[in-house]
Amino acid sequence: MIRKACKSLDVDYLLMDSWFTCEKMLIAAKKLNIKLIGMMKMAKANYDYQGLSYTAKELLSKLNSQKKRCRKLNAFYIEVQVQYKGHEVKLFFFRFGNQEKWQLILSTDLKTAYLKTMELYQVRWSIEVFFKESKQYLNMGKSQAEDLAAQFADITITMVQYILLTLRKRFGDYETKGEIFREAEEKIMKMTLDHRLWGLFLELVCLVVKIFGLTIENIDAFMQRIIENKKLKRLVSEYAQEAA
Repeated sequence: MIRKACKSLDVDYLLMDSWFTCEKMLIAAKKLNIKLIGMMKMAKANYDYQGLSYTAKELLSKLNSQKKRCRKLNAFYIEVQVQYKGHEVKLFFFRFGNQEKWQLILSTDLKTAYLKTMELYQVRWSIEVFFKESKQYLNMGKSQAEDLAAQFADITITMVQYILLTLRKRFGDYETKGEIFREAEEKIMKMTLDHRLWGLFLELVCLVVKIFGLTIENIDAFMQRIIENKKLKRLVSEYAQEAA
């Protein structure tokens, strides 16, 4: 599937959650000459560092004094270059605010810093939003056609509908707000969905940590809760407007 996608698309990064990040994916990404960014579980996987083998927790304990602060995300992080299953990778341990639980993200891009890595990774959530809304409002995946080509056509039409509706909403939000919003509209049209979600992500992290006092133990699960929970999504939106 990844190989087929790379034949048709200009792919730079392969993004995945902790369920899929594994040696096979690292090998596949390397063969296709693309970079991989994926969440990792703080489990028993071993990483080679300075000639010794460590688990994630052991490595975190060893490097704890080297943690840095990312003010933009209100997060602390530790970055280290290690070998995982014979592959040279960069690990980022991170936690938000004063929370105790650390999370781990892996990248085969050895030159990218923590903030840029998080900015790239959050693009994955735009796909989650697309799937949820397309299934809920556009009946994606409910075609009863038995022909594979018909199934492809149905999904393609749904994608086109989603793009058109998204653009219409972008225009509609600013239609009656005057010249200043028409100028803003032009800028918004130049922004991709992932850039808009990056801004939302920054707001969400700050709001949850500072206002709601919730614990972000798993960033993927947290974003999924926002996507799925209408009430929480509305509350966050209201607080974001007040904060603005």
